[in-house]
Amino acid sequence: MAGASAVDASGDTLRTSDVPPLSKAATATSSGHNDGLYGLTSKWPVVHDLAGSTLPCRLEGEIGDLIVLGTIPKEIDGTFYRVMCDPYVPPDPGSVPIDGDGNISAFRFYNGRVDMKTRYVETERYKLERKANKALFGLYCNPFTHHPCVRAAVDSTANTNLVYWAEKLLTLKEVALPYVVDPDTLETLGYDPFKGQINSKTFTAHPKVDPFTQELVCFGYEAKGLATRDVVTYALHKQGKKTAEFWSRSPWCAFIHDCAVTEKFCRSCSVAIRGEHSEDGGQKTALGLELRSSCHLYRRSPTGRFGH
Repeated sequence: MAGASAVDASGDTLRTSDVPPLSKAATATSSGHNDGLYGLTSKWPVVHDLAGSTLPCRLEGEIGDLIVLGTIPKEIDGTFYRVMCDPYVPPDPGSVPIDGDGNISAFRFYNGRVDMKTRYVETERYKLERKANKALFGLYCNPFTHHPCVRAAVDSTANTNLVYWAEKLLTLKEVALPYVVDPDTLETLGYDPFKGQINSKTFTAHPKVDPFTQELVCFGYEAKGLATRDVVTYALHKQGKKTAEFWSRSPWCAFIHDCAVTEKFCRSCSVAIRGEHSEDGGQKTALGLELRSSCHLYRRSPTGRFGH
């Protein structure tokens, strides 16, 4: 409706031609990145839609007695936890949306009410970048693009999943071992809560509770370091002690997202990736489309332990 007009609350006439059109996508400019809505620029890269669903939250705090639409049954009594990807500093422009600092929220339900608390997981990466007030880690899972001063640091954002096990709230990112946070205060308590029992550099973000042994079944790929073919599967009992460990090798470097546990087997599938792109400064997540995917199938012993 070119030339249409309206009158705002102050009495001024507004024409639609005065309002910038909505952009379908954010764009980069010489002075920054267009936000995709108002035509303004920002130091945040376009991988984060500043006018859409990936808008960074960057909030820590508490809210008591949240406004509720409807009624919460009084029988609901407990805490719901969530973790989200929420970069604190503008990331590398070539990054991907899932590469952001972990921010945990706790929603406490009681007596028909709900309180909320949100706090960053204080990973080594988060603390280093917050102190520097800029991104020090480059492309996703590619240490060759990181600043030299942080290449020895644990490159985990702890932003993918939360699991409560062995009386510990674990926050997970499969490129490293878990961080543990206090379930009440959300304070970050430390890294590698299983005290060196895990002989892998990585820990799945999607462990499974074994319904037959009531253990936590875990695995790690690239378990001996960047672009290695080593895969480890292990189990932790309810007190956090490792009860089983089994190693295998993929035909090539591979990404393993999840696993399934049955009465007789533990099964996972791997997707081949091309590790050489990392050293060239490219995305590590480049798929090796010419390589076959593979399955890892571990047979369980009559007692439920892992064999092969």
